[in-house]
Amino acid sequence: FHSISWPEKERLLATHKIDCVWSGFTVTGREEYYTVLGPYASNAILVVTRKGGKIKRNEDLAGHTLLAQAGSTTESTLGPGGAAAVLGTKIGRIVTSPYISVCVQRLRDGLGDALAVDEDVARAIVQESEGQFVLVPDDPLSHDGLGVGFHPRDKDLRDRVEKVLKMLETEGVCAKLSQRFFGHPNRFHLPGGKP
Repeated sequence: FHSISWPEKERLLATHKIDCVWSGFTVTGREEYYTVLGPYASNAILVVTRKGGKIKRNEDLAGHTLLAQAGSTTESTLGPGGAAAVLGTKIGRIVTSPYISVCVQRLRDGLGDALAVDEDVARAIVQESEGQFVLVPDDPLSHDGLGVGFHPRDKDLRDRVEKVLKMLETEGVCAKLSQRFFGHPNRFHLPGGKP
């Protein structure tokens, strides 16, 4: 496993520096650009903010600085016609970084008012913040599906990975991992599985 600069994912796939993009990879709407496996899980984009701050609901984002990971679905969701339009809110400014850890540090340092991020990551950030951050208790900014992205010519590799994952699901390994890391045995479902 390698930590990558998210905006570099297409180049890294094309140059075979990585074989696939897995962690938090939104496959919804990307089928044209990647060979995809999934979606195997649903995802929502939530808002994290500092405890005791001014942002209590999504509409409070008006005029504030929102942080997001560069090159992510979250960034495009926040753009024109995205979450800002859905919320009827004019977000003050969107500041991005290729690394989510940098976004979290900026929020901690007061260089942003809130962070929009995938649900599982948002919950982990809040849990690890020792009470410094909270989730905005409002509807998610969007919903999409998570999966694995491969280079468009790597259909064979996708099929091999899918075969192994289906075997692990049949053996109950996926349910055990889902329970261990997400507190529910049915967090993930492979294509064709029952949600």
